[in-house]
Amino acid sequence: MSLAAQLALAVTAPLAAAWPVRVARRSAEREVPVSPAVAFAVLLFAGPWIAAGAQLAACAVHGARTRPRPAAFLIGTGGNLLAVAAAAAVLTALSVVPRTGGAPFLAADLPAIFAAAAALLAVRAVGARRDDVVFTVLAGAGTLGLAPIAVLVADFSAALLPGLLLPLVALHVAGRHALLSENRALHDVLTGLPNRALFQDRVDRALSSAQRERTKPVVMLLDLDKFKEVNDTLGHHRGDELLKLVGPRIAAVLRSSDTVARLGGDEFAVLLPTAPDAEAGAEVGQKILQALERPFRIDGADLEVGASLGIACFPEHGEDVDTLMQRADMAMYLAKGTRSGHELFDVAGGRPDPLAVVGDLRRGMSDGELGVLYQPKVDLATGEVRGAEALVRWEHPLRGLVLPGSFVGHAEHTGLIRPLTMHVLGTALAQVGEWRDAGLDMTVAVNLSMRSLLDRALIEDVEALLAKYDVPPQALVLELTESTIMADPQRALEILDALHALGVGLSIDDFGTGYSSLAYLKRLPVDEIKIDRSFVVGMKHDRSDATIVRSTIDLARNLGLRVVAEGVEDVHVRNELAGLGCDQGQGWYFSRPLEGAALLAWAGARDLAAAA
Repeated sequence: MSLAAQLALAVTAPLAAAWPVRVARRSAEREVPVSPAVAFAVLLFAGPWIAAGAQLAACAVHGARTRPRPAAFLIGTGGNLLAVAAAAAVLTALSVVPRTGGAPFLAADLPAIFAAAAALLAVRAVGARRDDVVFTVLAGAGTLGLAPIAVLVADFSAALLPGLLLPLVALHVAGRHALLSENRALHDVLTGLPNRALFQDRVDRALSSAQRERTKPVVMLLDLDKFKEVNDTLGHHRGDELLKLVGPRIAAVLRSSDTVARLGGDEFAVLLPTAPDAEAGAEVGQKILQALERPFRIDGADLEVGASLGIACFPEHGEDVDTLMQRADMAMYLAKGTRSGHELFDVAGGRPDPLAVVGDLRRGMSDGELGVLYQPKVDLATGEVRGAEALVRWEHPLRGLVLPGSFVGHAEHTGLIRPLTMHVLGTALAQVGEWRDAGLDMTVAVNLSMRSLLDRALIEDVEALLAKYDVPPQALVLELTESTIMADPQRALEILDALHALGVGLSIDDFGTGYSSLAYLKRLPVDEIKIDRSFVVGMKHDRSDATIVRSTIDLARNLGLRVVAEGVEDVHVRNELAGLGCDQGQGWYFSRPLEGAALLAWAGARDLAAAA
């Protein structure tokens, strides 16, 4: 083979890495790399060292194009080099290819070449995901078939090598057409969102990996409340424009791994494939509803539409796609009928009477059924307990444990939210007083709903409770979400300024999931930013989540704010957060939510262990 041919083949591998073949695979776009086939061709005529160099150059080009995390890049590069090494070992053991002196290939060389190709595919298959092994092998075999052809063409004449671009172009064109066809079949024509078929496929895949990953996929169905009026009064054109805006509004409060789909009409669906529990799903559902409460600007007019949302969680509410979607649909129609905003499917009762829920809630507060648990907030640098977040729980005498997502919405729509907020605040401040008497000096954080924040009586109520329990204002932190603040920014700012003047700490909860601007956020008199646990949990597996966490910590430093990470579930995440300079963390790695007395004992034991 001429030197020109050898150089042409050697530089093809990195060029091929910049132009992989894209195909449709399990309702998603996948890349089929061509560079391993080129590296294999280089192995056949130039030996393992030059082939390894060509593959390494291809990995470098691929890394520059996709910019993976350093660990992922090293693992991928190592796997590709190992595949080339395995093929070279088999080829050396079974043949004398490549021959010195430019001797031609013989028919007797074919078994060794096929065996070497099989070794390369086997190593690549080992590094593939379990459900991608067959695809990796078949796609790799298809591209490896070009390697012997490339060698023979180059050996005959280097001038013919550009002709090999024709089958590659054909592969790219065929892959592109397949992707377009797949996209049309699995996406809604009007909005471009996944349709029912694609949504059900993604739910099925999430359920398949749920037991292996120990996650709890959550399915939500939502229906716009005033869409018919928009169509009837403003016309179908504006109705269509509204539908196009709904998907991006929902997606803005979701993670990149979540899915929002349009099922038809004004019905949408959301999948959270890796939610920690049903309560987390209810929290996301509330954020979606708050996002949709903002007016939509269409043709110079502001349109206001609400939504009703139903939630079902695997495996409590169903273990297959159809059951989960059916029960989310049932919960959605309950939410629409009761105007509660969102409902979590109730396995025991199916559809509780909303008036009965309100009556039970009022009775439960007076009978002491509503308790408060406390999840510790730990200093990541010293390990000391700095505070705790108060979490309300309702132990219903018949229905058992009722999560906040099932009754807070009712409280907000029936005027019970103020007594409920005062109940939680009073309980939390009384507990802080007991901790302080026992020598445990720490803060307690209480979440505020939108109605509570915009209630001007809140300032007097907080001041009265602080005096009642003889707790300094600095021991109380009020947590508010970005969407809660942005519901009425001017009024919220006035109340927050008054609370800040009182000395109460203020925290922006679930930071990064809202839609407020940094220009407005920097005006708020807040002391703390809490990173939403969806980003913290995804740090190990999602490069985007890790970037968001890092950027949030840097932002907090620049603004002089304390930063707390929610959802710290293991030591790896804890150490990474500490290395990034995060101030505090909370999550099950430290402790699950505890009763007040139990937290006092837990904190004491932790301090003794640290002292020892």
